Amino acid sequence: MWDRKELKSHARVSMRYNYWRCVIIAAILLFCIADFTFTKFNIVSSTIEVAKTINKDNWSYKQGFVGLQFKGKSNTEIINNFIHGITGEEPKMQKRYEGVLGSFINNINASDSVLFGILNTFNQFAFDDSLSAGVIILLGVILSILAIIFVKNLIVVGGCRFYMENHAYYSTDLVRIFMPFRVKKIRKQVVTMLMRSIYQFLWWFTIVGGFIKMYSYRLVPYIVAENPDVDYKTAINLSSRMMKGQKWNAFLLDLSFLGWRVGGYLSGGLLDIFIGNPYKSSTNVELYFELRKEALTAGIEDSSVLNDKYLEPESDSEVATGIGADYVDEYFTIPVYFKRMTYMGAVRKYTVLSYVLMFYVFAFGGWIWEVSFFLFMDGKFVKRGTMFGPWLPIYGFGGIIALICLHRFVKKPWFVFFCSFVLSGIIEYSTAWYLWETKKMKWWDYTNEFMNLNGRICLEGLLLFSVGCMLIIYYIAPHLDDLLKRINYKVRVIIAIILLIISTIDWVYSQSHPNTGEGITTSTLTVLSLQMGKQI
Repeated sequence: MWDRKELKSHARVSMRYNYWRCVIIAAILLFCIADFTFTKFNIVSSTIEVAKTINKDNWSYKQGFVGLQFKGKSNTEIINNFIHGITGEEPKMQKRYEGVLGSFINNINASDSVLFGILNTFNQFAFDDSLSAGVIILLGVILSILAIIFVKNLIVVGGCRFYMENHAYYSTDLVRIFMPFRVKKIRKQVVTMLMRSIYQFLWWFTIVGGFIKMYSYRLVPYIVAENPDVDYKTAINLSSRMMKGQKWNAFLLDLSFLGWRVGGYLSGGLLDIFIGNPYKSSTNVELYFELRKEALTAGIEDSSVLNDKYLEPESDSEVATGIGADYVDEYFTIPVYFKRMTYMGAVRKYTVLSYVLMFYVFAFGGWIWEVSFFLFMDGKFVKRGTMFGPWLPIYGFGGIIALICLHRFVKKPWFVFFCSFVLSGIIEYSTAWYLWETKKMKWWDYTNEFMNLNGRICLEGLLLFSVGCMLIIYYIAPHLDDLLKRINYKVRVIIAIILLIISTIDWVYSQSHPNTGEGITTSTLTVLSLQMGKQI
């Protein structure tokens, strides 16, 4: 019989060796479960509440519920009024931001839902807010159900897989949470988790039965995480057998975390995030392994599906890895697809000539990007940049600096992304400061963007630049370098010299006669006047 204190002691050990990853996985699980639960929206209440809140003066009727349209109001406003009508709360005045990310924030604030915020933003940009509120609500309900079935449930299984591996392999990687998606058994996993939810839901009609079955089916996601090929009947029945006679003790185990829950509430959730949730998840895994060991020892029916012996390498003399090593995909009882990314293409040294030519490719690519963006958004051609040629040096310098500084860290993609974010911020901010202070002109201004710094940089832009740097380092630069090397060396040298001469002449001329005009620049005096006018 397992001991509660012993389980928690083992959980603290495994959590301590891989603390931050345990915290991150627990936070992801909490976010998924919280974001995909129906607290304000479900199929029945959505339809009923819409029917209750219809104002015949503001509605036109077209083909029933899906065709309902409000007159004179955007869908964001309709969703906002709809939600606060359900909750009885007054809509809060929120600052309005510009840009795509700003629109997401505006819509999320308006609807109190990430999903509905995304739908409304897509509606505004793609359909000019022309989709009816009924369509938005219906899409939101459908996508919520699909997200629960195909994303949330598999993420829960993946979280269990991470903590199960972390039980023995103290350097378990974060990507193990995606293990369910990397085996060709997704359909079985989805069906098993869905049937577990349906059974649980039906048992709640008996009130007491729902509470009991919550503990009976507790081990299903762990069984699926160990063996994704198991069918739903076997997983549910095996979990019930393993939990037979253990439900009260499991309840007491949950009750022992009550103090942490109270502490989490008093700390505004911080204690839950950094200790409570990862601690409980680690303890639940220890419980699973104790019950798993008992089931295998007793030889209970269907226990043979618990066949991943590498989850407890210390108990098998044939395993050469041992505590502290990584769980290798080849150990898994089912073939694992989508292996870890290899970075051999990005691990290379570039020549000076390649850097020069790639500088102009990146500069030209940045110019094409910005011109295309303005053409798409405003429907007019705007020749962007301070120079007159088809290049934006800031993109060229940014790409080359990222390559030079970060190529040695290519095997740490998250670190590369973070460094790209910082580098992009430094380059863009310093360039903006130089141009604004010396030319008294603004070639860009993020003043109204979400999370901006003095209007010179903003979160949305830095995220885009960071993604761009990642693409350059891992994909564009290696392929471009291979392509350039196919060109005769002398031809490459001649091209580089010509580009250097033309761009140098352009740069010298633009120092005294920069490229300006409508859609390109705004004088600081004009910006100041506009801001003062808004305040007045």
